[in-house]
Amino acid sequence: MNGPSSLKRAGDNHISPLSLCRWRARPIPSRKSSFDLEDQMSLMMFDRPVFVKDGSHIIQEVACLEDALEYLYDWPKKRRGETYETALGACKRAFEANYPRSAARDAFADFANSEGILEEVSEPLPWMTVSGAERGGVAS
Repeated sequence: MNGPSSLKRAGDNHISPLSLCRWRARPIPSRKSSFDLEDQMSLMMFDRPVFVKDGSHIIQEVACLEDALEYLYDWPKKRRGETYETALGACKRAFEANYPRSAARDAFADFANSEGILEEVSEPLPWMTVSGAERGGVAS
């Protein structure tokens, strides 16, 4: 059986955080208490996303703790350093709900900046705009 439900531990009676932002194949620290889906989602989303460059033409949006953790877990082991460890620790602590989400976001952004992959976005990216809108705008 594949998917988020196959990764839940026996006896868990709440929705796995693995399915909230996007489904992940790698385990992420489990929450200590259960919330309904909407509460869990809002607890993991950053107040504003971090955009990182992956190669020369691809910009990836990191919008929540799960995105940040996945990105950090996938970071090449040979390139991991002090800012990587700081960002990873901050994101793990924030995921476990005993560390400010904004501090985790800032630590991830600092990591991305130190690695030269932080992309400052001054205008909405193409996938963020509403198609067919008369005056333009950002999709919600």
